[in-house]
Amino acid sequence: VPVGAPLLLQVVGQGVQIYDCTHRDAAFRWTLRAPEAKLLDPATHAELGIHAAGPMWRWNDGSAVSGKVVVAQAATEPGSVPWLLLAASPLGEEKGFLSSVVWVRRSETHGGAAPPSGCDPAHLGKTTRVPYRALYGFYRTSTPAGRPR
Repeated sequence: VPVGAPLLLQVVGQGVQIYDCTHRDAAFRWTLRAPEAKLLDPATHAELGIHAAGPMWRWNDGSAVSGKVVVAQAATEPGSVPWLLLAASPLGEEKGFLSSVVWVRRSETHGGAAPPSGCDPAHLGKTTRVPYRALYGFYRTSTPAGRPR
């Protein structure tokens, strides 16, 4: 995360990565449709919000951000989705916790990677839901010039 971007909160994301069996470029492959996860307080396990397609994060207060991947790094655990740093942009007019967020970091991932097999002509169009867990860090910038574009 860039210097000058303090951590607001780190939460646990727990849910699934949803994949569709597709046929592209003469190959069958699992293609990510969307994440579907609850964002949980690591201490109390209270649900604080959700993570969904976009990618986007929506807080219980109605505030939301979308993300654009800036950096991706392979996960340390096999079969896990990559660690990501995403530039965040506000979604909608609702003010709240996520209103000041300019970076989202996904790390410490467990699971969620597309299955290595099972997408073939017999399964074309099928959907699979792969459980995953990750840490999501929400960061703000201390200066307006630090906001990602």
